[in-house]
Amino acid sequence: MAKILLVDDDEVLVVMLKTLLQTIGYEVVTAADGLQGLHAALQHAPDLILLDVRMPVLDGFGMLAALRANAGTRTIPCVVLTALDDRECLDNALRHGADGMLLKPVRTEALLQAIAARLEVLSARKHVGIKAVPSKSAGVAATSDAEELKAVLIESSVRARFKESREVSVLFSDIRDFSRLSEMLPSSDVAEVLQRYYEHAGKVMRDHGGMLVRIIGDALLVAFESPRNLSSEHAGQAIRAGLLLQATAGEYARELDRRYPKRDLPPFAVGAGIHTGEVMVCSMGPGQTSEMTIIGDTVNVAARLEARSKEHGCTLIASAATANVASGRFMFGDREHVRLKGRLAPIEAVAILGFAPRQRMEASKFVAMSA
Repeated sequence: MAKILLVDDDEVLVVMLKTLLQTIGYEVVTAADGLQGLHAALQHAPDLILLDVRMPVLDGFGMLAALRANAGTRTIPCVVLTALDDRECLDNALRHGADGMLLKPVRTEALLQAIAARLEVLSARKHVGIKAVPSKSAGVAATSDAEELKAVLIESSVRARFKESREVSVLFSDIRDFSRLSEMLPSSDVAEVLQRYYEHAGKVMRDHGGMLVRIIGDALLVAFESPRNLSSEHAGQAIRAGLLLQATAGEYARELDRRYPKRDLPPFAVGAGIHTGEVMVCSMGPGQTSEMTIIGDTVNVAARLEARSKEHGCTLIASAATANVASGRFMFGDREHVRLKGRLAPIEAVAILGFAPRQRMEASKFVAMSA
């Protein structure tokens, strides 16, 4: 049975939940504060962590940030238990890496559903050998993966309020010729190749303010948002991350060549499309297992631009809405009005060729540090 780490300074609640979970058959380890929780996570390698927000020594958000910053713990699913019924707490939980959130007093049914849902996802990841890639937190580490992104389990009263429109820059990327690569390698190797790529790509996205919304097979959906709500900032972050993703993919391609020198694999490459505009941030899905995601035309355009980039022979393409507000920092190719599949109105698109000369040195340093 799965092992659960329960971190809370409420002794009565800990005893109650530990008894409940052990009765069902889970193995339970407990800790009274965030610092003890970190030590327990490293020592016991739990399958899932339940943690409070308000705790002595180190609070829940600090513990989440530390977990997501550590390679050995960053993919452990974490569900926050809190009495703080407000939007700020939910935002903080997401930014620091929570996979779920339940309001106290916790209903037994909701808790067991949340645990079962996260363990089911964990089981699926282990089956295919893919780990979640955390997204970035404001200062320290990362939001959970979302490799399919951030499934947040919350009470219906909170979930109903977490539905709003935001302006973001969306990056959609996928691996070129992945079907052929999958055909030529054993499934265990394919899983490892994906996992390693997600580790590389996840670092690039996190380090440049990206929130990994979802992993869809070999594709990544990432959103960039500016704290000051400036489109020039998040558009620039998205393009910068897209360019560095190409460089990182090139490094990874050389790593694969060294590993499989005689396989004649297709060159490992990644394509990406970027669009800036409004999205709806909302919870989707039935009941307590709803997922936080982004929807809207901006997401569709980014995905369609990525597909279009293959026809244009480039690896990174952006809409004029993105390129126009990020000008001066990057080198652009020719502009062209294109019709995207499933969309009536044409859109102006531009190939992203690279960094402006004064930014190349800084970008090179990042790639060197990431290798």
